[in-house]
Amino acid sequence: MIFRPETLIGWQRAGFKMFWRWKSRRRRGRPGKDSELIQLIRRMWTVNPTWGSPRIRDELAKLGLKASTATIRKYRPKSRRQPSQSWWTFLQNHGES
Repeated sequence: MIFRPETLIGWQRAGFKMFWRWKSRRRRGRPGKDSELIQLIRRMWTVNPTWGSPRIRDELAKLGLKASTATIRKYRPKSRRQPSQSWWTFLQNHGES
């Protein structure tokens, strides 16, 4: 089969156009959470370092807001590491007992 270069380039452009139209289509799905709820989850998580996701969910329920524990885990800050003492400091503090 022999094609003219313009025909082949036209097919390629049409293919790219279809691909990018498909790639940038509007996706449907579950609507996102309100930004105020997300900010409240993050604030509760940072202010109360001992609370877990179920406790935050229950406190939000007391305020009349619904959020699952999976939603809270999704929107909470990723790192919340407490500074801990080193093993050597622990041994010095508790070595006599």
